Order: sequence, then C-alpha cells, then structure tokens
Amino acid sequence: MVTITSTSRRQYAGEDYTLTCVVSGGGSILTPFSYRWLRNSAVQSGETSNTLSFTPLRQTTPSSDGQYTCEAVRNGRSFSSESFAVSVQGTYVRLFLLEQLSYNDHLNPIDLVANSIRRA
Repeated sequence: MVTITSTSRRQYAGEDYTLTCVVSGGGSILTPFSYRWLRNSAVQSGETSNTLSFTPLRQTTPSSDGQYTCEAVRNGRSFSSESFAVSVQGTYVRLFLLEQLSYNDHLNPIDLVANSIRRA
C-alpha cells in the first residue's frame, strides 16, 4: 500500500511544504524502492526520492496546486498512491504588533507586548 503524508493540513503560499510517499508492506527491504511523482498525471521531472518538497508553495503561476500521486517501483512492479490534493491558500502572514503601556500618565516604564496575529 502506498500513501502520501504531508507536513501540514493547510497549505499557504510562501511556506515550505513537503509530501512524503510511504510504502507499507511490499515484501523484502533488501531491494529499495525507486520513486516517481506525478502532478495532474504528468511526471515531475527529476523528482525521484520519497519526498517532494515545495520551497516555497506558490499560488501564482507556476502554481503548486494540483493532484499529486506517488509511484513506488521495485523489481519491475509499480505501486501507486491515491491522489493527494494540494490547494494553496492565501499568504500566511504573521504580524507582530508592539503596544505601549504606560503607568499613571507619566510614561514611566514602557512595556512592549508582542502579539502574533494570523491573517489569511
């Protein structure tokens, strides 16, 4: 059985993202598998390891969107995964806001508070 796992359920433009082809069963481990990745049924040239990395994901042309399939081949036999959909969402932006807090209207000690905000 061949399955695809990912580093995250969500896929945001600009983020690093990895798909991993996992083979379970298949007999002897003495002969390693070779791998081939397909996107929308087209072979991805040069992608021959069990991982496919996007550094970074792209939402614009050329986009990373598509249906990905992994083929594991050993001893002339090919095993294929079901397709895995990659749909790149808007940019993941993390903003750090600095707020000034003062005491007794004297602007004595100023505390800086960093708040992380996620905006898609």
